[in-house]
Amino acid sequence: MSENDLVAGPDGKLRCPWGLSAPEYIGYHDEEWGRPLHGDTAIFERLCLEGFQSGLSWLTILRKRENFRAAFSGFDASAVAAFGDEDFARLMADAGIVRNRAKINAVINNARAALGLPDGLDALVWKYAEEPGPAPGGFRSLAQRGDDLGERLRNAFEELLPHDADRALVVGSDTPALTPAHLEEAFAALETHDVVVGPTFDGGYWCIGLGRAAPELFRDIPWSTRDVLTRTLVRAHGAGLGVATVSTLADLDTPHDLALLLGAIAAGEPACGPSARAALHAMGMLPAALA
Repeated sequence: MSENDLVAGPDGKLRCPWGLSAPEYIGYHDEEWGRPLHGDTAIFERLCLEGFQSGLSWLTILRKRENFRAAFSGFDASAVAAFGDEDFARLMADAGIVRNRAKINAVINNARAALGLPDGLDALVWKYAEEPGPAPGGFRSLAQRGDDLGERLRNAFEELLPHDADRALVVGSDTPALTPAHLEEAFAALETHDVVVGPTFDGGYWCIGLGRAAPELFRDIPWSTRDVLTRTLVRAHGAGLGVATVSTLADLDTPHDLALLLGAIAAGEPACGPSARAALHAMGMLPAALA
């Protein structure tokens, strides 16, 4: 993003356009976004909030942030790790947070895992940070816009196509087995098809690519369910679009997904790359022989 893309706010300060789209974004843009984060509690909070944001907008999470902090004891991992059945029931009844059973369980389980880290969560995360280097050239940052995943996908494709590119591919960041070959496969399929989808085993997709904007693919889809892929393919065929599916991969959304990943690694399958293996080993989830 160049200086020409910035917008002056009421205080005259230049900001990214999304930073002025809602009052809650101003402080987040100015004080948190793109800045290093340190401290076990601070990092644990951010990881948990990012998990709750899955399928929703970050603005929704920011507006509920103080409710989350109150509900999860300020994201003190020691306190959250001690949560029992009564706490879980309390959280599921709390209208001030996102009441998703799997996401709440993940926070509690992750708190217990964080306590088992010998050097703490901060040390684990920053262990994999590279030395700062020059900003890459030829890249432009696009802010996500929309209240749910469908709106954000639709807006992204409408902004990119056909102005910036003749093909665009959106890829999820929770697919451990993803390799450059999978991306090449998807882009190759886009040369001869209108739509390319990479299925996941849970009924969703790890990527979707378009040769032209197709907003109808993202409306009224039951996100975070097993029907996402099927509904999307039906919608594409109904619109007369040529569709190709590429390799099916596993994504990582729940503790059950993590258990399957660890089992696949133990069985010698190419389930994830070396960085993910090293992280799992550092958290005590993977023996050194498999890392």
